[in-house]
Amino acid sequence: MNHWRAKYGCLAAILVIASGCGKVRPDPDPSDIPSDAPLVTVIYNPGALGDRSYNDLIYAGVERAALSRGLRTMQLSPSSVSEGLAILQAYFGQMSAARDTVRRLLVVTGPEYEDFLRGNSRELEANPRADLLYLDTEEPLPGKGSTINLPYYAAMYEAGAVASLLSERTLLVAANPETAAIRESVAGFSDGFKAGYSSDGEDKEVIVKWISDEAGGGFVIDDADAMDLVYGDGRDAVCKLVFQVCGGASG
Repeated sequence: MNHWRAKYGCLAAILVIASGCGKVRPDPDPSDIPSDAPLVTVIYNPGALGDRSYNDLIYAGVERAALSRGLRTMQLSPSSVSEGLAILQAYFGQMSAARDTVRRLLVVTGPEYEDFLRGNSRELEANPRADLLYLDTEEPLPGKGSTINLPYYAAMYEAGAVASLLSERTLLVAANPETAAIRESVAGFSDGFKAGYSSDGEDKEVIVKWISDEAGGGFVIDDADAMDLVYGDGRDAVCKLVFQVCGGASG
């Protein structure tokens, strides 16, 4: 079992490289990829695709890299956790079947499915063609599968330090406090912002607004709600800078 730790910047670089593959020559035609080619399946957080950020970068990078290497892809963003679990249950049943001859890589991006993965990862051990990659934990899985931890603290600390040069106060809008990566991001930004004192020693203030109090919540909100977070109670009078952490408007 492999246990990988990687910085967010490293993953971003990988996605940029993957997205750039094939630029020096014409891209392969997807119709030329055989039906029995290896299959990369990605299951996202509910409603994650369309965030114009991290998840969309993963999607684009996977598609570009798979196309350049002759792989098939299936990328799914369920509408709810229950729908995602149903997809995982069906897919694990297929991956654990001895008669399955397709080479498969399943990538799971969110913490909503951690209990299922930890309870079922051993089912894949009988199939040498099936592999699992879970992106949101530093704890190894008990069965087959690799994990990757994305420590956001350092990158967000730098973002906070830079932001402190632009404003004395910042409104930090974050998706939810139940997701470890988001808590880490908020802590890093806040520490970096407060450490970025000006030469005359003026204090800096970070105002944190959580969009949701549930794991997986707050990643997509209506445009009207997003505007209300910024302007609804006069925050624009005290916060010249608004910084978004793993959350955003639907439009």
